[in-house]
Amino acid sequence: MMDRISAQGSREMTFLEHLEEMRRRLMVVVAVVLLGAVAGYELAPTVFEITMRGMPPVVVTDPGDANHRDTLVAALSEALDRDAARVAPVADALEEWIESVGGDGGMGTQIIVTRPAASILTRMKIALFVGLVLGLPVILYQGWAFIAPGLIAEERRLTVPFIVSGLLCFGIGVAFAYGILPLLTTFFAHISAEMGMRQRWVADDYLAFVLRLVFAGGILFQMPVVSYFLSRLGIVSAATLRAQRRVAFVLILVIAAAVTPPDPVSMLVMGVPLLGLYEISIGLAVWGGRASAR
Repeated sequence: MMDRISAQGSREMTFLEHLEEMRRRLMVVVAVVLLGAVAGYELAPTVFEITMRGMPPVVVTDPGDANHRDTLVAALSEALDRDAARVAPVADALEEWIESVGGDGGMGTQIIVTRPAASILTRMKIALFVGLVLGLPVILYQGWAFIAPGLIAEERRLTVPFIVSGLLCFGIGVAFAYGILPLLTTFFAHISAEMGMRQRWVADDYLAFVLRLVFAGGILFQMPVVSYFLSRLGIVSAATLRAQRRVAFVLILVIAAAVTPPDPVSMLVMGVPLLGLYEISIGLAVWGGRASAR
């Protein structure tokens, strides 16, 4: 990095000047993210509602539960006709059954908070995530602009394709992660039901799980973009990616295990598509290498 040419002239930038430039660009990124977080604070209820759509449906492992419900409803109707004093026990039993199989607006799991300030902290986390998403174009531009002075004129023309493709792949990654969210939560709900456990998810934990999953999906789906542009700049090659395929596969599975709950199903659901992305990255690296040679 010491031999990079300054954008203001032809002289070489010193190490301290590089640090100052990095500090300035980081300040721009932080300012943009904070501005986006202000908007995200207002959008937080809507965003949280969207994340709730990934909750598991009602999980009923015993077919007799439906008959039990019908029996309770019939008993409640009979009690209303004969003696109002008998309504309370039957109503309580019906409410307990509905809660046990998931009667919270069609959800099989309740979201709860365990601390007085948990709700506001949850809203602030959502606001920060929204700020990062809204500021992503600026983040990508600032990162590219930091290395641009060391590139030749033709390489600098890759700025717009880099930003556009990066945003596109991030969106695809977020959509993929959000798409597998119901699969994961339903799997957890079935395991809990089979074990006779009633699910009560803490809002902080659930939100952290969702945001980590979708953000990791967006970042990991940058793999093809990064591979193409690094090969276009001559930094990596398709041959190197092929030679390191086994190491890369292990790292991908480790990363998939780190960003998903600690179970093999979640790891495979996230990891297998990433393995496919690595193969796509090799193909794009071949394409980028040919463009670099030309």
